[in-house]
Amino acid sequence: MIEPTNKDFETAQEGDGFYCESGYGVFEQAPYVQITIRLRDEVRITQITPQNARELAMNLLQCAEAADMDAMVIRFLQSRLHFPLDKAAQVIFDLRVFRDEMNGPEREAKK
Repeated sequence: MIEPTNKDFETAQEGDGFYCESGYGVFEQAPYVQITIRLRDEVRITQITPQNARELAMNLLQCAEAADMDAMVIRFLQSRLHFPLDKAAQVIFDLRVFRDEMNGPEREAKK
């Protein structure tokens, strides 16, 4: 990622966070998505293709869903089945491995 060198690359948003904006590169004659990450006094900016932005968005949604599911399973194992945290974490690890096996390349080839 690059840091902005002038006001031409400033984003409209203020405050800490993760922001994105669409744009069109005049010199490259191509669309892009600009991603800005602000944390305190640090600002990081990068530009990616719309296709890469779609892939990132899908990955973020999938990760958010998996994180929520992990939290639900851990809470269930601890509160209902009285698993200690280390055992609940091991179940989560095993479920992740199983999920990866289920979603692996062999499954994609069968579609």
